[in-house]
Amino acid sequence: AGVIPCNIARDTAGVMACTVADVAALDAIVMGAPISDYVPATLSGIKVAMPKDWAALAEKAPGSKKALELAAAAFESAGATVNRGVPDFKPLLTPPVPAEESLYNKCSFRSEGLEDYIKSHPNMNRTMDGVLAKSFYPAVKKFFESPVMVGGGVPMINMLEKKGMDEYGQVKEKFDWECAAMVEQFSKYLDDAGADVILTPCTSGPPAACMTSAEHGDPSTFGPLIMGSKAKYAPLQGLNGLPIPSIALPTPAKHENPELGGGPMPAGVLLWAKSNEDKKLIEVAMALEAALAAASAKK
Repeated sequence: AGVIPCNIARDTAGVMACTVADVAALDAIVMGAPISDYVPATLSGIKVAMPKDWAALAEKAPGSKKALELAAAAFESAGATVNRGVPDFKPLLTPPVPAEESLYNKCSFRSEGLEDYIKSHPNMNRTMDGVLAKSFYPAVKKFFESPVMVGGGVPMINMLEKKGMDEYGQVKEKFDWECAAMVEQFSKYLDDAGADVILTPCTSGPPAACMTSAEHGDPSTFGPLIMGSKAKYAPLQGLNGLPIPSIALPTPAKHENPELGGGPMPAGVLLWAKSNEDKKLIEVAMALEAALAAASAKK
């Protein structure tokens, strides 16, 4: 288990681990809590929401559809209630202000976040410029140095460049207000559904195949490659900048689209919970992991 640091402000990759118990151990360490405090939830009485639009998107990828079915069945076999008819998830991705006024997708904290992370570890003897200079791909450097809006090429606000200026505080205040409003509408969605967690697939279609190092390194092929990959995750991407916990789990289901190469790829699911309910989410995920394993062992 480990952590991939990139940005301490937004778009953090979070932890990767072999089991949910490993994630629980890391969370306990970060929170200063005993690892023994993290135990699988009792799923009896837990209510799970499956948004209708995500169920429809899963139809585009047999692996995702099967993964959802397996997870829902595992929840139900352990006593949880799965509601397959809750309203669409998509409105949760939209800031509650007119698009032309919204700053949510216009502010880039990549450079600021990376610089803050590096400065928080002075013994590394690294600078942001030095780290970016060693990046494998020129296009990756642009994500930090000259960020642009997805699809349109419109320049984003690089918040690092505004640091120390009055404008920084003004922009950040508006950005934070939008984030808080989106977190509130996400929490209301769960309350209205009477749900503890939301269950979705990991992608909105078959996962995109990886390309060669040369294709990643060539700006002419990097853009289409990244946009093609991002399209598979677009319905989730709108929540990237919010303090909303989510966790991905593999299932016995497989993506078998031929262009992946190398054989079938595990198809997983995502669980979502309210802000500040990380521990609850982890404990539900631990229980789901066990329920999936038990169901698989019976076959």
